[in-house]
Amino acid sequence: HDWLGTLHGKDLADQMDRSMAFLSRIVEPAGGWVFTYPYGSWNDELLDLARRRGCLAGLTTQVDIVTGENDPMLLPRLDTNDLPTVGDAPAGEWTANVL
Repeated sequence: HDWLGTLHGKDLADQMDRSMAFLSRIVEPAGGWVFTYPYGSWNDELLDLARRRGCLAGLTTQVDIVTGENDPMLLPRLDTNDLPTVGDAPAGEWTANVL
């Protein structure tokens, strides 16, 4: 992928449409889809284009926990390295915040 936040107009639409065409060969979206911004790169034009094409939510590379205040198109996420690897692990920074 290109850094989508640097693309505009036809270049941006082409990049998204090619990705959607590829993915539609693998799985049929059921009522919408979720987008993960390559390299965490996005811009307002991309958000609008994604919404118009049925995107329900977008994941950024911002490390944080989703709250009710997040824009559904700009959701933060945790890397699996931020979470415990065993069930009886003491609560770390992120699990303590949730608990």
